[in-house]
Amino acid sequence: MDKDSEKGFIYKDNNFEIMNKKDIMEQSFVKIYNHLNNFYDDIKNNNEFEIDNNYLDEQKKLLESKFSKYKNDTNSKEIVDSFISTKFEVVKDIAINNYNKMNHELNGY
Repeated sequence: MDKDSEKGFIYKDNNFEIMNKKDIMEQSFVKIYNHLNNFYDDIKNNNEFEIDNNYLDEQKKLLESKFSKYKNDTNSKEIVDSFISTKFEVVKDIAINNYNKMNHELNGY
């Protein structure tokens, strides 16, 4: 994803697709939210470390509150999107460097 563009590439179903940056950010945050909900469910159902249920429930409410704020507050959405975009830039740079290194090792250039 190029930070100066409104579009980016995603890898989906063994293909690269072009997608709007706005949609990439939103879908990424929804995935994070869903993963955190799954973690909560796993911990709640298999509470082998005996974490206080009230504490877990408070964290779940906090997660829901943050997600709602992201969905409904433009300023919060911009902050989160900027953070995710920055992380994607780092990952993109690492992937490019790894590709170039692998290509050099395989092809000698």
